[in-house]
Parts: sequence; structure tokens; C-alpha cells
Amino acid sequence: MNQKEDKFFERRYFLTPAECNPQGCMPITLLINRLIEVATLHADLIGIGYDTLAHRQETWVLSRVAVEMTCYPKVNDHYTVKTWICAINRLFSERDFEICDTDGNTIGYARTVWAVLNTETRSVTDISRMQWVTRLIPDCE
Repeated sequence: MNQKEDKFFERRYFLTPAECNPQGCMPITLLINRLIEVATLHADLIGIGYDTLAHRQETWVLSRVAVEMTCYPKVNDHYTVKTWICAINRLFSERDFEICDTDGNTIGYARTVWAVLNTETRSVTDISRMQWVTRLIPDCE
């Protein structure tokens, strides 16, 4: 996989009736679950995922989530969740998401903020050693 492909990661989903709320739409809880899943898969792909951090007794912890949707996928819809890293500093890494409908139209955006926690001390870890990740930050808003 080349560097340009590493900057973005996306996954396509199908919304089943069992996943819908009573109105036949995706519930926010499922969307948050999908955001975490796609972020995890991308982190694994670029070498900063669970297995890599676990060797250092560390793990990613979701600190904040913000979601803006114009509409939610409905039962039997396909949708895509695309993600990329947008910032990293000593304590936090920020990740953006774009949610698209079956036709590729943007129906929402999200941002998550992550910290790395030491699993033994339960304290936040300095992630400035991951500054190399900044080469994966795309030039987009």
C-alpha cells in the first residue's frame, strides 16, 4: 500500500433491519460503533493499532466524539465511512470522518479525539513519539 492510500481508510456497510431504530434509521450508537471500528482498522493498517501499543502496555482511549449528520442511513441502505488523521500532539490524536450514502453523497461528518493510556499505571502517555504520523495527515479540511 502506498503512502497516499495510507492517509485515508474507508469501509462500506449495509444497514440491516436488525441494526435500525424503530423509525428504520441508523441509531447514533451504531454510527459511533462504526467510527470506532473504522478508526481501529486504519490504526492497525498504519502500525499504531492495538497490537502495536499492547506490547508497550498501552491502549487507545476515545476521549471525545462530535457528529454532524444531514440524514442517517435507512434500512437496507449501503453507506461508507471514510477516515483520516487530522492532527497529533503530545497528548491527543484527532481523527476526522466522512459518512456517505449509497451514491457517494456526503451525509455527515464526525471528529474523534483519542489519547493513549498506559494500561499498568492508568495514566495518559506522551504520544509525541508518533510524530511520524504527521506525514499521513492529508491536505484537506
